[in-house]
Amino acid sequence: MRKSRLIIGILLALSLIVGACRSGEATSDTDLAGVPAADPEQPADEVLGREAPDVTTPGVLAVATGLDRKVIRTAQLELTSPDTRRTFDEITAVVEAAGGYVANATQEPTARSEDHPLISLEVRIPAAAMTTTLGRIEQLADEVTRKSIGSQDVTEEFTDLEAQLTNLRALEVELRDLLSEVRSEDKADANELLLVFDQIRQTRDEIERLEGRRQLLADLVSLATVRITLTPSAVAEPIVTGWQPLAAAKDALRGTVAALQNLADGIIWVGLFLLPILAVVLIPVGGATWLAWRIVRRRRPVGAATGPEPGM
Repeated sequence: MRKSRLIIGILLALSLIVGACRSGEATSDTDLAGVPAADPEQPADEVLGREAPDVTTPGVLAVATGLDRKVIRTAQLELTSPDTRRTFDEITAVVEAAGGYVANATQEPTARSEDHPLISLEVRIPAAAMTTTLGRIEQLADEVTRKSIGSQDVTEEFTDLEAQLTNLRALEVELRDLLSEVRSEDKADANELLLVFDQIRQTRDEIERLEGRRQLLADLVSLATVRITLTPSAVAEPIVTGWQPLAAAKDALRGTVAALQNLADGIIWVGLFLLPILAVVLIPVGGATWLAWRIVRRRRPVGAATGPEPGM
């Protein structure tokens, strides 16, 4: 009787675990971090009509989504602003006032101005306040160049996870009871104990995996994901671009210093390299030349030194 119960319990455990794994593979396309990004190429006027109903509207909620729908909502905004840093601070304040937070943000300088960088940020907003918060964010910008909104209904997956967790928890209880029964035998079979232990471990691992997935979906459903890009507008572009007088002055000073250095180097080379060589070469030559001139002058006749008298 005990062996039959053991075999039945193990087969049941294997069937539930395998079924849970197959269900997890079937829903892997929504694994996000399971949320598909809003399509940036889709015009705003096309997606606005298919936006998931705002849960703040009870009538729409009851008709369109049911009272217990699980919908993941996403949005993407591309905005322009004359002062992207200030707009970023204002967006942060609006998001936090709505009960959300900035998940991440990056800044990079642009060709127009280093003072007004291109800012990309991802914010999480309570789904119930998404529509209102997006409207407030749009009012902070000069222009909304692109807007897309998307939604994903994960009610079926969420319900399936709940059912699997209920079954696996019940199975875990049965397996633990079976383990206690095997242990209570006077001559407990070690192989049976190890087999039940292994099934309990697999069941517990699967329960934790499904609980993690369910928690992820619950977080994505409760907080919408909005990706925002802030681009400096034409107003932020400086009147004069490319002219840097200070840099030109520095370049001129560098050229002057370089020229003086070259001149000093030339003087040093002449004084320490060329002059000693010229002295070694010219002194003997000059001395010999002077000595020869003296000898020739002494041997010259006296009469030859004076020319004929005038009138002779």
